Amino acid sequence: MLQLLFLFFALYAYADDCFDMKQNHMIFFDTQEIELVHTALLDRSLYAQCVQALPICCVDIFVYNPITRCYFLVLRNVPPAKGIYFFPGGRMHKGESFFECAKRKCYEEAGLEIVPMQIIDVYNTIYPDSAWDCQTHTVNIAVFALCSDDIVALDHNHVEYRWQSIDVIPEHEYLKDIYYKAQELIAW
Repeated sequence: MLQLLFLFFALYAYADDCFDMKQNHMIFFDTQEIELVHTALLDRSLYAQCVQALPICCVDIFVYNPITRCYFLVLRNVPPAKGIYFFPGGRMHKGESFFECAKRKCYEEAGLEIVPMQIIDVYNTIYPDSAWDCQTHTVNIAVFALCSDDIVALDHNHVEYRWQSIDVIPEHEYLKDIYYKAQELIAW
């Protein structure tokens, strides 16, 4: 029964991506259709200057497994949020949609293949630190995603992970707000 539920959610996400996309919409300000070009990343020193001077657009993902009724957390070993169990996520690349970024970040950080379902909310966060020895100001799009896979392969920015029971509330205030909003989607 739970596998059928996951299949339903996956089909719903596919249909939403193909036909409606109101939660993941890419708006172009030109009447002609254009091809998005994914560009190379900035070199490290230039990106450090960006972190010091600009807000960085990020996507954080609430990954839920409806079969086990657990959500996914990774223990960060780099700033910001070093030493905190956090949702997977990170900065968007030029040309990515929110859902494409969510898929990429979950795969890069934990080897998880997810089905993004909906945008939960948008947040503005300022961390006291970063990997560049300055504050980090981020604009975070929180995405609700489903995953039935439990095979995890962590990247070098994370040292542990856990599948947390949906009954356990995260401690961090930012995570807690996303958790409560995700609970509303799960209850649906």
